[in-house]
Amino acid sequence: MRLRVYRIRRFSGRAGGSNYYDHADVVESHWTRALQAARQGRVTNWRRIDRFDTSDEDYCYYEHLYAVDEADAEDPQPPSQRAQTRGRIR
Repeated sequence: MRLRVYRIRRFSGRAGGSNYYDHADVVESHWTRALQAARQGRVTNWRRIDRFDTSDEDYCYYEHLYAVDEADAEDPQPPSQRAQTRGRIR
């Protein structure tokens, strides 16, 4: 099984607070598994990309952006086995 690095984007916001874009480079066998790990809270290497406007509601969405060449990846990590719940929007 060949592992690749996939860049996942998280859009999130809390009502009355800012909206955020975060990225994580996830080491996984397929982009769908990397996206699933992010949705399950098993990705821990998020980095803030942008903050903008004010959110009207609490939300958190994820999307697969693209495969990343290992040389261009920023702190690539495999998903953890357990979900991280602290500070996570549900």
